[in-house]
Amino acid sequence: FCFVVFAFLGKTYAGIDPDMLIYLPMNEGSGDEAADASENGRNGTLMGDADWIDGKYGGGLELTTDAEIQIPDDEELDGMQALTLEVWVRQESHEGIGLIQKGGNWPDMSYLIQPWSDQQIYFGVKVTDSRAITKPGDYPLGEWYHLAGTFDGETLILYINGEEKASAPAPVDTVPDTVEPLQVGSRFTGAIYESVIYSRALPQEETTA
Repeated sequence: FCFVVFAFLGKTYAGIDPDMLIYLPMNEGSGDEAADASENGRNGTLMGDADWIDGKYGGGLELTTDAEIQIPDDEELDGMQALTLEVWVRQESHEGIGLIQKGGNWPDMSYLIQPWSDQQIYFGVKVTDSRAITKPGDYPLGEWYHLAGTFDGETLILYINGEEKASAPAPVDTVPDTVEPLQVGSRFTGAIYESVIYSRALPQEETTA
């Protein structure tokens, strides 16, 4: 038994974590693949116009609205009873985007976390009836911020830089299954790095950037 620890970007991730579904550090610097640094081999393919850049600590990607990372549909990427989505983000304007998305559209969505043009961030599963929604101005423009959304079958919570910003009752107790690929950075103009997905709801202290 080997225990591997990744220490990227000021945060430590356990390489053998049974709940870590995917971990994209985005440190490649070139090419059209974003490698999964977990043990699961769910590598992402860069679609559209994207540039490799320096992130806050390591590498990253600068995206335009026609670019994203796609990971093929996998039975373990949905259907779970708990979930955490994490990503570092830098954007220059408020826009409607699908930052981490699994599913085509509401009400047939596994999960979606998205900053929007109204200066709020929305996080939901399946339907829009009950979503965690931040207040306008809760996230900065022009600088990196760490975004995390958690779902434990009862509650949806949004964290920005490790601080809880919004919560709401979960509309379902299980993440719905969808056939679409996982999309990271969809419809987004800006920069991202280090995206992680868990099949458990991380406590607040573990979402701290």
